[in-house]
Amino acid sequence: MSPATLAPPTPRLAARADIPAMHAVRLAVRENVLRSADVTEAAYVDAIEATGRGWVVEADGRIVGFAVGNHLTGNVWALFVDPSHEGRGIGRALLDATLGSMQAAGVDRAWLSTEPDTRAQRFYERTGWFRTGTRPSGEAAYERVTPPANPVAGLSIRVDDLRGPAIAALLTEHLADMHRISPPGSVHALDLDGLRKPAITFWCAWDGDALAGCGALKALDAGHGEVKSMRTAHSYRGRGVAAAILAHLLEFAARRGMRRVSLETGSMDFFAPAHRLYERFGFARCGPFGDYVEDPNSAFMTRTLP
Repeated sequence: MSPATLAPPTPRLAARADIPAMHAVRLAVRENVLRSADVTEAAYVDAIEATGRGWVVEADGRIVGFAVGNHLTGNVWALFVDPSHEGRGIGRALLDATLGSMQAAGVDRAWLSTEPDTRAQRFYERTGWFRTGTRPSGEAAYERVTPPANPVAGLSIRVDDLRGPAIAALLTEHLADMHRISPPGSVHALDLDGLRKPAITFWCAWDGDALAGCGALKALDAGHGEVKSMRTAHSYRGRGVAAAILAHLLEFAARRGMRRVSLETGSMDFFAPAHRLYERFGFARCGPFGDYVEDPNSAFMTRTLP
């Protein structure tokens, strides 16, 4: 029977009795090879009973893949498939089960690391993970947020020269909102001319011919970037457009070698959805940076990149 005709794999919760078979799969993989003796039976027990949950898939009467998610830290602690059972959808089924259990436990931002230039890395990039940098170990670092209920399929995020009428209209609307909500002197949104600077890279998100949203990254220096001009068109709100743009910006910043990304947004209730989005992506409150000064109408946030 070919992999295409096999029944879809159905993960089940891992139990303590599964640990020897799970570890056998861990030792059998050809990528992300275990190099430490620290992964003991006690570590497995803690991972599947105390800090999170594990999932296994069985075939031919034995465990051929497993995954473990940490419900406290959001880390996908393990995801491994026996090489003889690769290409059968087992990894995807295990990842979906793991993320589902983590989301049910209140995790809205998951992270992991994997060896670069591997099949595993390509798998994560295909399944919605965005790269945030490189860890000291040399592994590629990735993150993923909870997907929206009605995501935009086929969203295309492209660098834009700010010449088209659609983006001019969206930014005009954005500036009007900022001036309506924030008092004079507390509006830091940039107009078209302000965004056409060498230090700023600007993107538009397109759903076919429809403009769904935009965002920009300003290089404050070689290691520090600032998020600017995040805006979603009204008809696309709540569909993951802003999250997709922000993920794209962070991945770009990491590729550029930036170690920190910061932003300024309003402090009023109008901006609460933006605050929640940034917090989901690991941003935390901070003081003014760059040329900003303390302002009760501003909220400053920052995060590091691995």
